[in-house]
Amino acid sequence: MRILIAALLYVPITAWATVQKYTPVQIQSMALRAYKSPTPADANDSMITVQVPEPNLTFRSNRHLLPAHHDTVELETSNWVPKGYSNASYATDTTNYNTASVPQMSLNILTDGAAIGPVRLRPKLGFSFAQFQRGGILPVNQNNLAITENLNFYSVRAGLELSTQNSFYRLKPIASVSLLPSWEQAPTSTFSDGISKTPLLYEGTFGLSLRILSMPNYGVQSLSVETGIEHAQAFSDNTLAATAMYAGLRGTL
Repeated sequence: MRILIAALLYVPITAWATVQKYTPVQIQSMALRAYKSPTPADANDSMITVQVPEPNLTFRSNRHLLPAHHDTVELETSNWVPKGYSNASYATDTTNYNTASVPQMSLNILTDGAAIGPVRLRPKLGFSFAQFQRGGILPVNQNNLAITENLNFYSVRAGLELSTQNSFYRLKPIASVSLLPSWEQAPTSTFSDGISKTPLLYEGTFGLSLRILSMPNYGVQSLSVETGIEHAQAFSDNTLAATAMYAGLRGTL
């Protein structure tokens, strides 16, 4: 660029210098200075700066757009006792299992399940334990000795729970149906040589849960108390059956 400008300036400078009676050496020096001197355009070019705007991009997480999945842990107790149920016994005047030395305790886990319109269907898995008691009379040396026997009753629970999606004034109706593969067990005693049976029961429940607090910052979406009615019965023995009240606590994590 500068060479081109110097070449263009050389002719008029030479003509002007000739008129002014400059020597050829002086003319060459003037042309050289014109070549080395920046033109206003060159000076402006050297001062050009390009401003790059700062990035103004905001990346937002879409995690809040995904549906939240929360599991529920449920702890229940009930007065379920199959008062019409009994087992063979050596003792006389043996009663049925009329009382519970340990009330039925249940621990259940409910997964998030699926929404079906205004209701939610959730798989329900759990475990239950209860201990039932019966009494009898054992003749000893012409005397009658009152004795008792405890029957341990273990159950695994697999079922479905149906509830509304939303609470109504913190209340939510809940209903469930489950299968209960069970094991009843008692050690050898004066009643028998031991008991070991594996009945299969079905269970139905209906109740209400009441949300009492929510602590999402601590990982607890809601904490609720619940109560309702339940019925469980063996498929093969209708005496192994009872209807009872239950109460419990459930936390959604």
